[in-house]
Amino acid sequence: MSGDKPIVSIIVPIYKVEPYIVKCLTSIKEQTLSNFEAILVDDGSPDNCGKICDEFAAIDTRFRVIHQENGGISNARNNGLAIARGEYIGFVDPDDYIAPDMYEKLHKEIVRTEADIVVCDHFRVEQGKPVPRTSFEKNKVLTSKETIHLLADDSLTSYMWCKLYKKEIFEEARFIEGYNFEDLAILHELVHRATKIAYLHEPLYYYFINFKGLVANLTTKNEYDHFIAWYRRMIFLQKHYPEAVSLTYNSLINCGARAYWLCAYRKKNELSQEVRKLLKREAAKLLNSPAVRTKNKVRLLQVLLKINMYRFYIPKAIRNGIEKIADE
Repeated sequence: MSGDKPIVSIIVPIYKVEPYIVKCLTSIKEQTLSNFEAILVDDGSPDNCGKICDEFAAIDTRFRVIHQENGGISNARNNGLAIARGEYIGFVDPDDYIAPDMYEKLHKEIVRTEADIVVCDHFRVEQGKPVPRTSFEKNKVLTSKETIHLLADDSLTSYMWCKLYKKEIFEEARFIEGYNFEDLAILHELVHRATKIAYLHEPLYYYFINFKGLVANLTTKNEYDHFIAWYRRMIFLQKHYPEAVSLTYNSLINCGARAYWLCAYRKKNELSQEVRKLLKREAAKLLNSPAVRTKNKVRLLQVLLKINMYRFYIPKAIRNGIEKIADE
């Protein structure tokens, strides 16, 4: 790569995605915004991913490779951020791919609107078919407070990858290591540091759904971490945006009930007790809030009273023995 500072640093954490990685990296290589650096973090992948990354770097100096011991996606992203030289930061997951003009369009929009973050729509690729997922019907420019409210009730995606960020909003922010659902756990902090957030009504990112891998994601750790991410978001809003706190309540209860019953089912007693303790701490507010749907108040009471609801919170396929919960 030349000595010129790249406009965008694209960070790609990579682990065990050999069947998908070439398509992902090729889609980055073919970006119409050519002045970028792609930071490929080989997170100790045991397959040929590291070799493929090196091959891309050998023929295109815009690709930089970090080889490291497995530390998880948050650690990989943090290490990518530590060496990023671009004015803007983007993220791509290694089993996904992007439209050829994604970063050109995001960059034009973030400059035009003078925003700190720009968000685009995405395609959900299901069994080879791209299905567009949109948030609004037209382009928008939102304030930080407006965006926080949309994140609180989960009406705006918390994915890191369909966005472009000014690098400076990461100066005091890093992904929480050791936990999954790292996007959910950090995005509200980044929005809080922003002044304006632009929304581009156009799907430019292709989010690949691997149905064969869905069961592998059903672990007590994933369910627990998902709940903890929502709990952290709620606590953050209590401090900075108290008027928006109740918007998190339904997601908090849904994730909490699912985490509690799966952990209890798998006899992960320490985790299930921790989830119940945190829900109990907030129970009075949750049960008295008009924002909480009746069915979620019932779910919360079932957890608090330890009523055995496994059959409703463990997926049907698992209950019937068709598939198994993945080992931890």
